[in-house]
Formats: sequence, C-alpha cells, structure tokens
Amino acid sequence: MTVIAVYSHGDLNSEPQETGRIVAGRPRVVADASTITITPRNEVRVNAWPDESLLSHAYEQLECQTVGAFNLHAAGVDFSLWYDDEALYNGDPEINELATKIFGRQGPLCWAIVGPVMLTGISNHEGDTQPLNRDQAQRLLDLLGELHREPMPEIHR
Repeated sequence: MTVIAVYSHGDLNSEPQETGRIVAGRPRVVADASTITITPRNEVRVNAWPDESLLSHAYEQLECQTVGAFNLHAAGVDFSLWYDDEALYNGDPEINELATKIFGRQGPLCWAIVGPVMLTGISNHEGDTQPLNRDQAQRLLDLLGELHREPMPEIHR
C-alpha cells in the first residue's frame, strides 16, 4: 500500500507541511488514480490505486473480511462508499462521523456509519469499479474539510 497524503484531527484549513509523501494539514492529491480511507478517528488517507485486487485493498483499508458499498453523490462527484459489512457485530463499533456526514448529504439518516470506510469511483459499464481521479479526490477532500467543522446530522429512528 502506498499512502500519498494523510491528515487527521486539527485544522484542515492550514497549509500542508510536507514530509516525504505524508501531508499534515489539508491534504493534496498527488496521484491520478486513488482511493480515500476515512477512519472513525477522523483520519483521512489518500491511497494510490492498488496494484493488487481492489477487494484485497478494501479488506486491508477497512480491516475486515466482508464489504458492502453504497453509490453516492456529493461535491459534484459520483462515488462509492465501501464499508465493513459486519462492523456492527464486531465488538464495540465506533461511529465514523465524517462518513456519516457524507451519507447525511443524501437525505434523512436512519443510522450512523460505523468503522472505517473507503471511497472509490463508481463502476463503469462493464461493472469494474473505477478509481477516483485527481479532481474527484480533491473535491471529496475539500468536502471532508467542510464536514469536519459541521455538527453531526440528526439520526431519525
């Protein structure tokens, strides 16, 4: 796995401090094909598109063995949000606030997203999941920077 940008807690509007390939502050996308991983601790990683299978990459990023995905639209980007399909059943699940806020942009929420998630492009006409291109990834990172400062959406049960 190659991590090409990272940011976590803190001010997402500050200028990046680059050390090697890790960026603190607001991340910049440096690859033409990538995935984005978001942890429940508000850590965001931009990863190079995997050389191995996408499913293996998803298992590694989500630390799981069973995945599901939703197709979403936000920040002018159609993308897929991958999640651990068994996260609710594994111990004490952590709410992923940033992922829940993205999902909340789609309409009223009935539940929160738990565990780490991974963002990719949507599938093409042949059913192959596509990477996020540089522009899509940057738009989603900018959205995450905005969502970081917003309150959690209301969950309707």
